[in-house]
Amino acid sequence: ASRLLGVRELGELGPENLPRIDRLPDPLCRRARHVVTENARVLAFRQALARGQLDDLGPLMAASHQSLRDDYQVSVPEIDLLVNIATATPGVLGARLTGGGFGGAVVVLAAAEKASACGASIADAYQLRTERAATIIGTGRVD
Repeated sequence: ASRLLGVRELGELGPENLPRIDRLPDPLCRRARHVVTENARVLAFRQALARGQLDDLGPLMAASHQSLRDDYQVSVPEIDLLVNIATATPGVLGARLTGGGFGGAVVVLAAAEKASACGASIADAYQLRTERAATIIGTGRVD
C-alpha cells in the first residue's frame, strides 16, 4: 500500500489522504485506511487524556474496534460480543479488541472506582450469553 501511494510508510499519511487510499485495490485500501485512521485516533486519544476529556475516549475506542473488525478484519464474534457487553456496562467508558486479533483480549476503560465491578459484570454477562468463561486479566489504575 505504501509503495502504491508513493510513501515510505503509511504513517506519513493523514486522514486527508483517505480519498487516495480508498482508490487502492481491496483489501489494501481497507488495511491502509485502518492504519491511517488508527494513527489519527491515537493522537486524538492522547489529546483527550491530556485535556481530561474522558467522554471523548469511548467513541475513539469504539471507532478503533470497528476499524479493527471491518477494515483490518482481525476480530471474531466472541470479541465483538465482549466489546458490546462492555460498552453497555455502566461505568465503562470504552472497549476495543487488543493484541494480535483473531481471538485474544479486549481492553476496557472504566472509571477507576468501578473497574472491578465492571469486569465482574462483563464476565458474568458473557458467560450467560455464551456458556463460556471470560478471564479478567487485571484491573488497575493507570495515571
